Amino acid sequence: MTQRSVLVVTFVQLTRNAGGPALAAVGIAESLHAQGRLAGVVCPGFEEEAIRVPPQLLHSPPHPLLQRIVAILLALGQRIWTLNERRIREALFDFFVSRARVVREAPSILFLKPAFPRTAQRARERQIPTFVWASILHPRFNQEAVLAERAVWEVGGGDAYTDEERITRLSRFFATVDSILVGSELAQRSFVAQGETRKAPILLQGTFSIDGDRFRPSASPAPADPVFRVLHASHMNLIKGIGYLLEAWQQAELEHAELLLAGTLEAELEPIVQRFPSPSINRLGYIRDTPTLYHRAQLFISPSVADIQPYTVLEAMASGLPVLVSDRCGLSTLIEDGVQGFVYPYNDTAALAAHIRWFQAHPEERKAMGQSARERALQCNREAFFQAVVETIDRELA
Repeated sequence: MTQRSVLVVTFVQLTRNAGGPALAAVGIAESLHAQGRLAGVVCPGFEEEAIRVPPQLLHSPPHPLLQRIVAILLALGQRIWTLNERRIREALFDFFVSRARVVREAPSILFLKPAFPRTAQRARERQIPTFVWASILHPRFNQEAVLAERAVWEVGGGDAYTDEERITRLSRFFATVDSILVGSELAQRSFVAQGETRKAPILLQGTFSIDGDRFRPSASPAPADPVFRVLHASHMNLIKGIGYLLEAWQQAELEHAELLLAGTLEAELEPIVQRFPSPSINRLGYIRDTPTLYHRAQLFISPSVADIQPYTVLEAMASGLPVLVSDRCGLSTLIEDGVQGFVYPYNDTAALAAHIRWFQAHPEERKAMGQSARERALQCNREAFFQAVVETIDRELA
């Protein structure tokens, strides 16, 4: 089996206690370094103490001074004009990365974000094998989902998923890279449906991971509380399905219950919130101490319309909460109905309301499901995930 060195490229900052995509970048890079196969890590910025690899293997083009100048110009431009800052930052970083020496000399490249069409094209021209761990569903799939939701709820929003120029760039990247690695059947279907990839996406089953030490049940028993609390945590936008959750909550007509909404809410969704007013809905806003947040609830809901792998689901499970997830959530494959929670059709608010009522009425079963949820989450071993990605790269290079 071929074992080339691999250059890891991402668009996220590598900082201490980082989660999600940053955690994947750090873990895979450290795994490769332990095998003596890390060609380097390319990212917009990093804290040296956040990753256990030699500093000379960390690259952040362009020069930090130029990065600061660009950030100032973008902030100024946003005040004067309407700019899509993320798209511009992605394009600029891709421009500089594509010209970096470490990329030109890479034996193979693993992208952990799809924001690099220019770099992928340069690698293809140099016949450098390229791989991507798909951190999003196919951008056209997301675009179609958001446009459908705008029609359902008669609101705007979700512009990040409908920006045609950005969608074109991301689609070009996926069509250029040699191999796409996905972690769920939902993700696989989203790419196959578009028919733009050079070959079928490679499905790596069960390749999610969670920090079971950071996210765990509360060490002290919760005091007796008659209020049944349900939690949803995300950056709430159209693709998160918040409208269906609010409608189901109203339909459930619960007494002695509270719905906790943690995270920012996209401004365009305010009319949906106003459509389903309820004194039992508590909007918490942005929460920094997320491990403690899960200790406040007895049930977690992810009502996603199109979401590849919301880490909050795994965090909730590891914290001992049963979960209700839609069939448009990539992590739904982890859930056995009636064991760790339930999976329901994403736009079936009656089914969601019925499940919520069931959980309130069955506290003992709810507790047992929470224990099963933690056991299932802990099976999502980080090292196994990192190694699965590396082994897949080796098989494709053989």
